[in-house]
Amino acid sequence: MSGGALISLVANGAQDVYLTGDPSITFFKVIYRRHTNFALEAIEQSYEGRSFGRHTTIIQRNGDLMTKTAVRVRLPAVRSDVVGNKLNKIAYVRRLGHALIQHAELFVGGMSIDKQYGTWMDIWYELTHTQEQERGYNELIGDVDELTTLTGKEADDGRSEVLLPAAELLIPLQFWFCQNYGLALPLIALQYHEVRLDLYLSPIEKLMVYTGEAPNLSNYTLADLGLLIDYVYLESSERRKYAQLAHEYLFTQVQYTGAENVYSNGGTQSINQKVKINYNHPTKELIWALKLGAFSGKGNKSQFAGGRGRFLCYTNDDSAWKTAALDYAAKNLVEGCVFINPPCISDDHGCIEGRRVHRVESEEDNDGHRVAVNLINHDVSSLSSCGTSSCGSTTETCMSDINNTDIKVYVYDTLLCDDFTLLGNDTFEMFDLIDSAVVEVRHTNGCNVSINCVEVKHRLNLNDVSVPIEDFSYDYRSANDSSRCVHRDVTVTQPNNYGLRLDGRGNPVMHGNIQLNGHKRIETKSGNYFNYYQTQNHHTRTPADGINVYSFALSPEKHQPSGTTNLSRIDNTILDITLGDRLRENSALKLDYAKDTELYIYGYSYNILRVMSGMGGVAYSS
Repeated sequence: MSGGALISLVANGAQDVYLTGDPSITFFKVIYRRHTNFALEAIEQSYEGRSFGRHTTIIQRNGDLMTKTAVRVRLPAVRSDVVGNKLNKIAYVRRLGHALIQHAELFVGGMSIDKQYGTWMDIWYELTHTQEQERGYNELIGDVDELTTLTGKEADDGRSEVLLPAAELLIPLQFWFCQNYGLALPLIALQYHEVRLDLYLSPIEKLMVYTGEAPNLSNYTLADLGLLIDYVYLESSERRKYAQLAHEYLFTQVQYTGAENVYSNGGTQSINQKVKINYNHPTKELIWALKLGAFSGKGNKSQFAGGRGRFLCYTNDDSAWKTAALDYAAKNLVEGCVFINPPCISDDHGCIEGRRVHRVESEEDNDGHRVAVNLINHDVSSLSSCGTSSCGSTTETCMSDINNTDIKVYVYDTLLCDDFTLLGNDTFEMFDLIDSAVVEVRHTNGCNVSINCVEVKHRLNLNDVSVPIEDFSYDYRSANDSSRCVHRDVTVTQPNNYGLRLDGRGNPVMHGNIQLNGHKRIETKSGNYFNYYQTQNHHTRTPADGINVYSFALSPEKHQPSGTTNLSRIDNTILDITLGDRLRENSALKLDYAKDTELYIYGYSYNILRVMSGMGGVAYSS
């Protein structure tokens, strides 16, 4: 034994007094504290009704305290009957559990105590979750491939297939008693006040992504709906104290007064938006985000008809936007330039919508054209009939169609464009970004025609394909043959997209500040400051683009107060932000990011819950 460690032990000086003088702890003996005896059990409680919309239930007094609570939803399988054409596909939106909940509101004795919103839950998840929690949480809320991948029928034989499997979601709520066991709601002390939890579910059409015609989901209902509540059981002595004594809880509330509309100022590149925030109470932080109408489904009508939200591509895989999704968009464009027996042309030459076309009958007809078409007629010698499902008619008529080989294929390449001539700019043509492509037109002697782009070279980027089809000035694609195309437009709803592109990239907030009683609480800062710097300093995780935060607290995620601003003492709180689209500053194709766009502003605040004499309520009303 060298005894070298003794040198460190005796080498003490004046500075060591601040470190080891009059010590309070030792590292070599564990100290613990005994706790009161308790038991924990998760018990399910069902809601009545299986429809989307409002549901209400009185919390059962199965235990003494109420803690972590989740909404349990059982979804039935979605079958192929709802999609019609075999080429149509359907999927649920990403983060289905968050999108499903419009809001959940907790009442004690008829008084609203707190209200949680699906969008708030999604934003809070972005700010607080860790990488280790992500996979399991995605399973809970239904953000899994088998539910969110676009899926269609495998065969057009009339049989009903399961496209999206039945699933169970467990969506954790974020009320104060769900986040901290020390803030458990004392049901035992609320003998004269009932606790009620109202749940509002989003309509089914806001939860779907699909290609082709709108799916028929009029008969779609939930298989089951309920709550999963963790109850705490106390020993008799502690139960007696909870029931007899008065309690005061410092708890957190989410303040939100509804989405603000974004108003354009006449088509300039940036928009200034000043919003008065009517919030109260000591507030830990303000959080704001925008949902662009192009991506949020706001423009989609309630019955899937009309609106704004069709795109050339979509994927549920975050890593595939710049690869597979762009290839899909290119193939979608290419297939739209193929016309089968167009009624406006009767010879080998002509025009469609004023554009010259060329007819393809053989391989030589592809010379000099960007789109080469291969005509493939399947051998039907072994077929006795093609069935009613293939041609949509009787077997006799179908056989007549098989004998008809007079199928005419025309191609042209001016398809999807935006006209900026009124602004002094040239027309933007999407198809100019296609360099070359090969399309297979398969048929069975004129029946069962399908159009499939099997090879394409392109220069598309996500800025361009993130502009909705409805925003283009002209769409000359082959709409009458869309039922034959393999790659089809996708009607997209992205409840968790706060950015400027389909992949969620880009913060619409260019810069902004917060004003209190006419004075700037902070000087004007860039969007990066609110999106990245503030969250880097005050939250577990840097959130998705477009989630902006200003924190008055050091650690707003912790229950322990670490700084607030009492907005009850502020007469006039203004959020002053400038919106813009930096991603497309140098692009010929622009996105109307103000149309149908909404601004969500949340205040995360403290209040006091008082429980006494068997009743409960908040100390300070809003």
